[in-house]
Amino acid sequence: EIDFDQFYFNAIVNKNDTVKVFFDTCAPGIKISQDLVEKHNWKTDTTYYGYSTMPAMGMTFKNYAVFLQSLKIGEFEFKNLPSYYSIMSQEQEESLKDKGIEDHDILIGINVFEDLIDGVEFDFEDGKLRLIKNLPELETTPNFMMADAKPAVEFELSGKTYTAFVDTGSPRHVLPDALITEDNSYYKEKGNYG
Repeated sequence: EIDFDQFYFNAIVNKNDTVKVFFDTCAPGIKISQDLVEKHNWKTDTTYYGYSTMPAMGMTFKNYAVFLQSLKIGEFEFKNLPSYYSIMSQEQEESLKDKGIEDHDILIGINVFEDLIDGVEFDFEDGKLRLIKNLPELETTPNFMMADAKPAVEFELSGKTYTAFVDTGSPRHVLPDALITEDNSYYKEKGNYG
């Protein structure tokens, strides 16, 4: 059980440095801020790079590989985690900060826990994130499912059932225009972020 505030929690890197972690349910792997890499002087592999995108923001970043030596989240301690950090332009950094994104040291995707735990519980009322091992048999059907390694929910709109990803890293709700009705036209307003 970890203290949790709107998808953010604290963890410890390298045994003694407390960092702010953002739990992005649809992101792959672990992304470390460039500031944290420089602070700890972690060796990076600049001969290999890849790219990542934030479709909701229309941005692409160049990524470099780095190993996170030690990450402790609650009682779980991970060692030698393959990670990456992104090189961003000043304009990209400012745009993300304006939207309240990138105010963290580490971004971690749900797939990092895939083979280690059986369940994740978000308790917003008590401000707790629970990583569950040996999940008990459920008496009720879970309100989400995993699809393409991402959590998804079914919802009903205008009498039809749809499936949507639960992406805690997206700065806005994204609905196809065909689903937008007068009742939920606020989704069309520029800059309406959820």
